[in-house]
Amino acid sequence: MAKNLEKAGFSLSVYNRTAEKAEDFKEKSKICGTVSELVENSDIIFTMLTNDTAVKAVYEEIFKQNITGKLFIDMSTISPEATSEIADAIKIKEGGFIDAPVAGSTKPAADGTLIILAGGEEKDIER
Repeated sequence: MAKNLEKAGFSLSVYNRTAEKAEDFKEKSKICGTVSELVENSDIIFTMLTNDTAVKAVYEEIFKQNITGKLFIDMSTISPEATSEIADAIKIKEGGFIDAPVAGSTKPAADGTLIILAGGEEKDIER
């Protein structure tokens, strides 16, 4: 999915918990070595992880940063409880949050044809 954003001309900062998975981006985008570096270099941060535990672990690192004014779009398919917990914590830290799980798999992601179900405050969606 990030590759499609890159192909469309967007400047990206990329982080992956498995560093070698970010290597495909080294020619056109900035690869970040840590979550902190990614948050520092980004105004809009997309997260897409495997489960509640993985999402919470990444957001624990994110919450160590100043996130005022930053927008977080979580595309993971996680529990409503985890989503609410993360959204509430972001709001307290004066960031924006969109819950945007996707329907589809690897091929639709590569083709840019995933279905995204987005929810959040109107100002964040418009942004």
